[in-house]
Amino acid sequence: MNEVQEPSVEDFKRLYEQADQYTRQVALIGDGAVIPAHNELRNAGCHLQRALGAKGCVENEDELRKGISHCQRALYEASESGIIVLLEKLGYFEKDYKDLNISSIIPEIRDIRGLKREARDLLSATRPNSKKASPETDKYMEIFGKLNKAMSFLEDNKSDLHAERDKLRQSKLEDKNRTIRWLITTIIGLFITLIGLIFV
Repeated sequence: MNEVQEPSVEDFKRLYEQADQYTRQVALIGDGAVIPAHNELRNAGCHLQRALGAKGCVENEDELRKGISHCQRALYEASESGIIVLLEKLGYFEKDYKDLNISSIIPEIRDIRGLKREARDLLSATRPNSKKASPETDKYMEIFGKLNKAMSFLEDNKSDLHAERDKLRQSKLEDKNRTIRWLITTIIGLFITLIGLIFV
């Protein structure tokens, strides 16, 4: 016979601390990504308060289970929101450098694009019940970590892309100037030929 282990305040504290630290890490990417996770942690605290009696002992294990579930859900929410924000940032990054062949400057971009596809596929799978922790939480946390490292890597290599973009702009400007000179020369040549034909 399998005995179900009763939740403990230590389980709650460990998971709450993990979720709190993780949401702080996700918060570093900005854009309010951790608001849903903070709401889950707030709810976890409410359930802990209901679970504990006047002397600080667990009197309502169901409330403690609910608090633990909210901590688990906070990890999921932070990961999901963080993935969404990082996908947007990576999209903006590629849009900023759309005129460049990024893969010739940063070959790792191919792997990063594959990771983006994997993240989109994970997000497009059916979202789990919003009241329960997702069994996919570990996968979400793993993908978030990889995307976050990829974004940091790209940010660290921006100087190479800026230099290449400046070269490309200079080349385009030179091409434009060459085209304008050719056009002016052609028009002047046609004008002289036309004048020559009229007066001859």
